[in-house]
Amino acid sequence: MEGATIGEMARRMDADDQLGLLQTVPQVINAATVFGRSMQFSACYMSPSFARGAALMQGSEGPYWGHNAIVRVSAFAASCGLPVLSGKPPYGGHILSHDYVEAALLSRAGWTVKVDPELGGSFEEGPENLIEYAKRDRRWCRGNLQHRRLIGAPGLKFWSRFTFIRGIMAYMASPLWLTLLFTSVLAALFPDQRSAFTGFGDEHPVPIWALGVAVAVVLVVPKLMILVRGAFDGRNARFGGTHVVLLSIITEVAFSTVLAPVMLMLQSRAVMQVLLGLDGGWPPTRRGQNWISINDAFQASWWIVLTGALALGSTAIFAPSVALWLAPATLPAIFAPLLISMSSHPSHAKRPLYFRTDSEIAPTPVMAEHRAIMASWTIRGNPSDVAVAESAEHVAA
Repeated sequence: MEGATIGEMARRMDADDQLGLLQTVPQVINAATVFGRSMQFSACYMSPSFARGAALMQGSEGPYWGHNAIVRVSAFAASCGLPVLSGKPPYGGHILSHDYVEAALLSRAGWTVKVDPELGGSFEEGPENLIEYAKRDRRWCRGNLQHRRLIGAPGLKFWSRFTFIRGIMAYMASPLWLTLLFTSVLAALFPDQRSAFTGFGDEHPVPIWALGVAVAVVLVVPKLMILVRGAFDGRNARFGGTHVVLLSIITEVAFSTVLAPVMLMLQSRAVMQVLLGLDGGWPPTRRGQNWISINDAFQASWWIVLTGALALGSTAIFAPSVALWLAPATLPAIFAPLLISMSSHPSHAKRPLYFRTDSEIAPTPVMAEHRAIMASWTIRGNPSDVAVAESAEHVAA
């Protein structure tokens, strides 16, 4: 974090004796791979707009993300003692994803918890490949689903309870989408029982294209609105210009759409493991680990390939008219190892045409100092193949 940002946060806390925690919206930096740069662009360009809306709704009951924030130590010490939940992991034991719980406890004690998307000079790094992302996501899935035991805790504010529910649904949405796809396949394979699978009668059928259009509108229109605003307020210029931002958004939408079925399967599996009481642990994310071979990617995703092939193959044989609609969801699953491996490759272009960010174009002083320190610590050489294989093996398990 920039010193000026930390100083401003300290001044705000000194000026408001009810402010218990002030959270920034950190920008993702130092991404090198296609996967990492996609996440970096989304976090830097689009997240602040979504964060402003969330901050408006949350008011004084904002979030805590566990880092890049300033905390009033006396308030935290008096309010945020966490109990050990009864039972065995994953639902029992120590509370995970504890930062959300700590924000809720601060709010319950009467302290103000705010997030300010306008505070710049706050940075973090993210996963550089889909396997590392899945490891981190599996940890968060376990922690968020554990929060179901805390929703009814006495004295919590409404928004804190809603935050727990929203965090749970962020992961339950994946198996629900998977169930929708599964029932759609069954409805196509057994048309005589269609109403039993879909819940709709023949009187008011819902065209499948209508669902696709609705999803596209929800996912794409907000990003285009951010682009239009950036063209008028000059923000796009900091990201290389409106034409570069438009290319980045189009590429990000296409890239995330192709990867969505793979991420859907990985997240659904994580949810099922937690619901079945399997404790996946809390493995750390490996930093600076980029390239993944096809073999390691296949080891982590062979079951996704098999599921996609069975779904598309059975539909093509028994309901070929539906296979075309199912292909966008099943083909990426079939080619999951290739997608995982290719997206983990670093970009060698010094000035890539897309996914450019303001902090990349004009690095801040603290970023330059951070890179210099990291360079002095780094041992030259490539990441070991053992580390990559262990990472893939953990996700495959």
